[in-house]
Parts: sequence; structure tokens; C-alpha cells
Amino acid sequence: MKLAKSEEEIRTAFNGCLIECEQPNEYLYKFNGNITLKGDEVIPLDAEMFLLRGSSLRNTAWVYGVAVYTGPDTKIMKNSTRAKAKKSTIEKSTNNYIIVTIVIQSCLCLFAGSYGAIWNNYFGVKLDYLELPKEAQLWVSIPVGFGTWFLALMNFVAISMMVTLEMVKFF
Repeated sequence: MKLAKSEEEIRTAFNGCLIECEQPNEYLYKFNGNITLKGDEVIPLDAEMFLLRGSSLRNTAWVYGVAVYTGPDTKIMKNSTRAKAKKSTIEKSTNNYIIVTIVIQSCLCLFAGSYGAIWNNYFGVKLDYLELPKEAQLWVSIPVGFGTWFLALMNFVAISMMVTLEMVKFF
């Protein structure tokens, strides 16, 4: 291949060329491809002819360059992994405590809602103003009682503790 010296020769040297290469992947030191010039001359391309994003080229007077992978398809982007969220041991234990507290609160609410519905069905007022069918009144009043108790015990879970921990991080 004749080396082009002027800008016009560079434009005509690559006009009508075809570059065939592998699909974008995360392997930094592996690249296979071919460039087919106008005269059906095939030049193989390998990893030594590949310049990664952010690299610099030194000790050369000129170079031909073609962008093969761009954007999220670059080898650097394919090779990068997402940063894991860091949590302190206090945050992890606080999250576990909150989950345990919500489970305990749900059990208490289920017991209180069931007990309240059974008591109202047998001993209390029949809740006629709700116009519920008599046979479904017990099974409808258990979830209603559960929701009522869950709202009443909402302060049982100390969300303010998480807010306090987040505020401490800033100071």
C-alpha cells in the first residue's frame, strides 16, 4: 500500500474501503478484523493496531485512524462494571432491625385485627351501618382490622432512626 502524503491522497486512499470486525466485546487485548481497500487488497487487523479510548500515540509523524466502536460499545465501557453501593455495618444492621420490626408489627396487627373481628362478630356491635353481608362480615372485617391496626402502629417502626443516620453522614 502506498503511503498518502497529502490530505487529498488520504481521502482517496480510504474512499470505498470496507472494515469488517468482530462485535463489540469486553476483551481489551483481543481484536480481529480486516480492512478491504479499493483494489481488493485485504489487510488483517489485530489488537496491536487498535488504540483504546483515552490512550495517547507517541513518536510518530502521522497516522491513519478510523473509529470502530463508539459510545457504550467501546471496549473500555464494555469492560467497566457498575460500582457497588457501599453500606456501613450500622446501616446493614439497622435495615435488618427494621425488617424484623415490620414482621413483628404485621404479626401483631394480624392478631389484633383477627381478635377484634371475632370479638365484634360474637360479642360486639354487628356493624350494620357498613351494610356487609352477614356471612362475609367476619372475613371482611379481619383485613379491615389489620389495616386499622397497621395504621395505628405505624410509629412502631422507627423511620426517624434512618433519617438520623443519614443526617449524621453529612456532618
